[in-house]
Amino acid sequence: KKATFVVGSDAFTASDSNTLPSGWTEDEDAATNIQILTNRARMLLVAGGGATNALAFRTETYGANQLARATLFGSVGGSTTGTLGGAFVRGSGTRSSFTGYAAIARGTNGGAPVIELSEYNAEALSAGTLLATATMAGTGARFAEGDELEIRADGTSIEVYSISAVPSRNGLILSATDSTIASGTPGLVFRSSANGDVYSYTFDWDNFYARDF
Repeated sequence: KKATFVVGSDAFTASDSNTLPSGWTEDEDAATNIQILTNRARMLLVAGGGATNALAFRTETYGANQLARATLFGSVGGSTTGTLGGAFVRGSGTRSSFTGYAAIARGTNGGAPVIELSEYNAEALSAGTLLATATMAGTGARFAEGDELEIRADGTSIEVYSISAVPSRNGLILSATDSTIASGTPGLVFRSSANGDVYSYTFDWDNFYARDF
């Protein structure tokens, strides 16, 4: 659709730090929330530390049609629905008033974790409108740790893909049609609940890539 593309990428091959490399803008509850640890991006989770919310926006200026993807590592189990991580497109705002479409890996209340496609319209990360969902574990799993999670916004078509070496997990996972959000920036989203055992659940991301098209 375009002769040239705006591209942003990061393999997070930097020294451990509480700040992401150049190319990112962070919005977080505390300056130490988003970290680079062992060449991956993650959010610091503290047992009993209360709810923690963080966003990382790319600093390039993207066209309206865009995609973002990253490889998921870490633990995604747990009994809380308030622990999540993922990639977003057409993002803007802050962690307390976020607008964008997000592909999210989320823990569930005692069950298998799921992948969700959600829309946020000037909302807190604890809110949002669920557009579609798919299971992440067990029979019929569409995504697993070590796979790349990708979200695309192409006009009113919003799609989530798994990029995996396992054929049954490689391809389109979720889709929706929505015209609410027309522009913004890709990036990463993190949230942990206020549960006392919140340190048990981490969402580490590697090999982030975004572009418009």
